[in-house]
Formats: sequence, C-alpha cells, structure tokens
Amino acid sequence: MKRKKPAGKKGNADMILILVTGFVAIILLFVVHYAWRSVQDPVLGMVDGNEVGVDSMRRANSVMDSFDIVMVVVLIMLIVVTIVFAFMINTHPALFFIALLTLLVVGLLAIKFSNIFEDMSSDPMFANETATYKASVHVMSNYPKFMVIAFFLVAIVLYAKFAGGRQQQL
Repeated sequence: MKRKKPAGKKGNADMILILVTGFVAIILLFVVHYAWRSVQDPVLGMVDGNEVGVDSMRRANSVMDSFDIVMVVVLIMLIVVTIVFAFMINTHPALFFIALLTLLVVGLLAIKFSNIFEDMSSDPMFANETATYKASVHVMSNYPKFMVIAFFLVAIVLYAKFAGGRQQQL
C-alpha cells in the first residue's frame, strides 16, 4: 500500500519559516544584550570585592559575546537542514512556478526585515550591540542576498531530481 504524502510538502514554505526565525532570533539577541548591559553595572556593584562574583560576571560577558557566531551558525544550519529535507520531498518541475511566487514573498520579506534591522541597529541605543555582534549585523545587512541564494539552493534540490524523464526514488 502506498503511503499518502502529507499536505503542504510541495513547496519552499520552509524558507519563510527560516527567514522569520533568523530575523526574530537576531533581534532578540540585540534586545537581550541591551538588557544585560543595563543590569551589568548594578550587579557588578553588588559583587564588588567578591572574586567569585566578578569571575562569574566575566564568564557571563564572554558567553553573551559568543552568541554572535552562534546565531549565524544556527541560521546556516537551518538552511542546510532545509536543503537536506528537500531531498526527501517528491515534487514535479511543473510546480516550479509556485516556487517563484514563494521566492517573491521570501525576497520581499527579507528586504523588509533587513530594513527594519538597519533602522534598529543604527539607533544610538544599540550602538554597543552593533559593535559587539558584527557577524549578525553583516548577515542582516545582506539578508535578502543570503535568503535568495538559500532559496535557490532549496529549489534546485527540489526540482532538479529528475533523470531520464522519471523522478528518482530516494
């Protein structure tokens, strides 16, 4: 008996999810770092003279600074997982025009998210976060390019699995 494929597995809708997740995660990183900086001085005042407390604050700062590369790696891994999962989805090249409509949505959302991030990061309130999280700022500044490239990689995997007129079974 042939299993019925679940509905909604014929397109690149995962790219919209990745697009929104990446944007929200990096914005959240900026807000959390800003909040951390605002409570850091009062906490350091409370632990002043306590070697363990000062060491803990130093380690916490180190962890907060390392989230820059973590966010970028998580975004890249989400894209890689989507490409790998695209190998498991059976699609027909006739549906490629639907992918082009999805590309339009992904591109427009990426441009909008990039502009929102540029407005936020150019605010003097977030100047320290912009200086601290250089990789995240670079990704968000070029978000439309990265998302469109990722979209095309997923689309190539989805729609280029045909050989000799028949779809290959994976």
